Amino acid sequence: MALSVSAILPTHDRPVSLRRCVESILAQTRRPEELIVVNDGRDDLRADLIDDLNASAVSARFLRRDEASSTASRNAGLGAAAGDVMLLLEDDIVLPPDFIARLVDLYAADADGVVGGIGPTVREPDTELPSGRLWLAVERALGRGRWGPHHVASRYASLPPELAGRLLPVRKLSAGGLSLRGEVAAAFHFDEMLSGYAWGEDRELTFRIAPHHALYRAPELVVLHHRQAGGRGDWKARGRAYISNTCHIAQSVAGGAGTGMLAVWDIAATMLQYAAWSPVSRTGGEKRRFVGGMLQELLARGASSVGRFLCG
Repeated sequence: MALSVSAILPTHDRPVSLRRCVESILAQTRRPEELIVVNDGRDDLRADLIDDLNASAVSARFLRRDEASSTASRNAGLGAAAGDVMLLLEDDIVLPPDFIARLVDLYAADADGVVGGIGPTVREPDTELPSGRLWLAVERALGRGRWGPHHVASRYASLPPELAGRLLPVRKLSAGGLSLRGEVAAAFHFDEMLSGYAWGEDRELTFRIAPHHALYRAPELVVLHHRQAGGRGDWKARGRAYISNTCHIAQSVAGGAGTGMLAVWDIAATMLQYAAWSPVSRTGGEKRRFVGGMLQELLARGASSVGRFLCG
């Protein structure tokens, strides 16, 4: 029996990006059985976009939410979906035409249901530039993002021969093209304590899933991320969210004794990289505001901790 696919697409005041993403879905050689668009922006969806989707062969549904929250909107979309495979997209992602066909083939080759989730390789046009490649090299050299759950199911799972070499075990996946089996998505939800347009909600979710269900990255699946910050708040607010969300995730993940220290290093390395890059980057102002937000949140947390210590 063929696997059905539900695509969940939250959006927030980015009509140009949303149009590009939807067009890439409609251009698929194997379209999803349903597309659920969850709008939590200030503006309604454009009428021409709705008309195009209603005229297509895809069964499109439109959900409206008043609260701007990436986690809650994703959960709303998942709760309304009925597919065997849940494909979670972001509104600034573009899929190649054979993406869903290849994704379904990977799941179909796993007759025993070993694979709980599959994510793509996410490429960003800016990182193809020399400055972008240098940024990624510095990020790897600083050792950012090396913390996570201690036990990961994919390290011990046995894949069928048809999938040998096609799937790489991981402990986290990016929400830009993250897919889950329907039963896994039904058992796990995004943490709505990470409110607004959260930072790291995909990491938090997949950190919780990884010890119980095998997660993989498929190198043959590639999506383009046309990063666009519109509708996502000021960079200072995002810096504060980075600190608060990293602390929240580190406290909840089953990562072993060294998790806290690795998370602290991740914060320090992130601040160092953004601060060092700001004088030479065309987006230096954004990077400085991001670091400023991180410092503001750290100082606020430090003052709160001192107050609790002094006052009980």
